[in-house]
Amino acid sequence: MCYSISDVFDPLPTEDIIHRYITLEQEILLSYRLLFAQGRTSRKVAEKELAAFRHNNLLFDPFLSVLCERKYRRGILWWSKVDKDLAALPPTAWPVSCLDSADMDLLQERDVYSAIEDFPRLGQRLLRLQRFNARWRPSRLTDFWRDRRNPYQWYTFWAVLIVGGVANLLAVLQLAAAIYQAIPRAASGAVGG
Repeated sequence: MCYSISDVFDPLPTEDIIHRYITLEQEILLSYRLLFAQGRTSRKVAEKELAAFRHNNLLFDPFLSVLCERKYRRGILWWSKVDKDLAALPPTAWPVSCLDSADMDLLQERDVYSAIEDFPRLGQRLLRLQRFNARWRPSRLTDFWRDRRNPYQWYTFWAVLIVGGVANLLAVLQLAAAIYQAIPRAASGAVGG
């Protein structure tokens, strides 16, 4: 008896019975949300790519638009509103560990996921992607300018840029003032001497 297509194509070992509650389909849907929809920049990239498909009249699954282009929860606290198309998905589309504990029908997107518990089949691949992303370092100024993975480094860059820029501007103004004051003295010294 098979519970999912993943049992046929990607079976889990029998000792890994605890992860049988998360199907491959649930992992794929959650990984799409994680990679493309949980960050504003990623949503914009997904929206741009899908718009190119629409513009070129290429076929694509319209569910990708729902899954990758939309923020699940907008607003904060009691003003928060859930996207109606994503909320219309059955709760069985998501792993149980990712459902809201107060309302088990709603997805609870998190900042941190467990590679073992939330992604038993895809977790190692996602960890490899994360390691690659963490090792990449900006090599050009424009890359450094846009790289916001390390907020401390990003704010330090901007602080140095602003403070250094203001210091250089003040130095140029001080030099200009010194030259302005030196010109009349030099002219009066040359005439009188």
